[in-house]
Amino acid sequence: MDEAEKKPGNTHPNLKRREAFARALADGVAPHGAGERAGYTYNHGQRVEERALRPHIAARIIEIRTEWAQSLTEAEPLIGQLLDAAGRARLLNSAAGYAAVRGLLAEAARLQSRVADPVALAPPRSRLPEMTNQEWLATYGPKRVTAT
Repeated sequence: MDEAEKKPGNTHPNLKRREAFARALADGVAPHGAGERAGYTYNHGQRVEERALRPHIAARIIEIRTEWAQSLTEAEPLIGQLLDAAGRARLLNSAAGYAAVRGLLAEAARLQSRVADPVALAPPRSRLPEMTNQEWLATYGPKRVTAT
């Protein structure tokens, strides 16, 4: 961006649109989708792709991604708190508790997908006991009925 565009009092009509366009591109949206999000008309087609390649837009995308990376490292403790709260809500054994668990886990998953290095979670415990095929068949397989 120019120095004139960075001034706080500047109300250039396209600044908000350019910022929205750069943020959408930084979020991984295709140029046409980013243009629609920013409010550019559908007819801009080729212009939107050219705009995405402009140096000041590319520099702003890098700035935005750097800002996100710095803020997301602070999200790891929040993800842990969300998972702990979901565990406590699960113990309520009610519809409201399960709705809270669902919402908390969805938010934790949304944040987790944006963190560069995922938070280490405990490995899932096996629900079934470790058994060989012979042991499983003896325990759960069909029983032979002997005629007497």
